[in-house]
Amino acid sequence: MTTKTYGVNPSLKERIDVLMPSVEYRRMVDLEDRQAVLDLRNEGYRRIASIPKDWKGDIPDDYDHSDNSENFGIFVGGKLAAAMRLSLLCKDFPFGQSSDVFPDVVNARVQAGKRIIDPSRFVTDIDAAAQFPELPYIAMRLPVMACLHFDADECLTLIRKVHGAFYKRIFRAEQIAGPVYNEIFNVDIVLMASQSEGLHEDLDVRFPFWRSDYLERRQLFGPADKVFGLADLEKRAA
Repeated sequence: MTTKTYGVNPSLKERIDVLMPSVEYRRMVDLEDRQAVLDLRNEGYRRIASIPKDWKGDIPDDYDHSDNSENFGIFVGGKLAAAMRLSLLCKDFPFGQSSDVFPDVVNARVQAGKRIIDPSRFVTDIDAAAQFPELPYIAMRLPVMACLHFDADECLTLIRKVHGAFYKRIFRAEQIAGPVYNEIFNVDIVLMASQSEGLHEDLDVRFPFWRSDYLERRQLFGPADKVFGLADLEKRAA
């Protein structure tokens, strides 16, 4: 794991600038990478969810195998520090984690022609999270890049209600559904949406460490006219 070096009372930007050279974003596609994501997810969910301690299997999730979803690893100093799944929702691929919980709300937006990034299953390594409190900001660079790369209209966020203020402050997100009670995690969850129009310019100013170029996004997500490089993305109206 990398060692941080910066001055007294550094800003968030300064801390992330020091950390970013040791950060790698990777699409987790082979069996070893996929199992590493599941192991990290299983460990993390056992800490916060009502899952039996003696559960031996992986936490099942159909979206790990859907064409419009991919798991990504966030590595710090060569070690897997966090993972997140991104789903790209559109008329041809309307389903994701958020549509499972709030099907009517999400389906209405998809059928209206919106192209949506739906992040889910964000989990961190317990030691990395303690060592790098900046990790959530580093991980959130993934959906920011995906929205820009796929020309998404908005980004959905399915979160605990208590985290809503963070997403409103950082991403100008507004609550569009919920709360509903989740028995597994014993919390109220809500669905929030951030509109892409004007957001990237705003984030570039406030959080310059989220900037990216097309080459980086192309290497990470594949061609911009395909869903993670696998299936054709529907054409926008001329």
